[in-house]
Amino acid sequence: MSELLKLKEVASSLSVLYVEDNVELSKNFKIYLLKIFSEVQTAANGEEALCLYKENKFDIIISDINMPKMNGLVFSKKVKEIKPEQTLVLLSAYSDSKILIEAIKLGIDGYIIKPINHLEINKLLYKLCVNIKNANEHNINIQQQEWLITH
Repeated sequence: MSELLKLKEVASSLSVLYVEDNVELSKNFKIYLLKIFSEVQTAANGEEALCLYKENKFDIIISDINMPKMNGLVFSKKVKEIKPEQTLVLLSAYSDSKILIEAIKLGIDGYIIKPINHLEINKLLYKLCVNIKNANEHNINIQQQEWLITH
């Protein structure tokens, strides 16, 4: 089975928030993501994305770093304050080590350099989706065990 098919299989029920200020890139990458995920919402900056995040649940957030109003690092920090276990991937046109170190300190799950290499992002997304699925199944098992104990 191809890597993309395996990714689609594991990601088909998951949702994504994609944050990108470049309108053309946002449009094109959203089309790509919709081939993999059940739901993809977009935001043009961190401020808009934070509003969407507070109103919705997303399995994965993919965010550009350099954006107006609120950059991706500030946005990521605010998300992690709300939900520390949120899966986050940052995109950047630059491989600045200071930004990478800050991202690591925030607990970012992936860092992709633009232009986006689809093979690279597919591998990362597959790994993250498998982790999310495993965590969800683990939580369901715990809930079932708790229910059995109390009933």
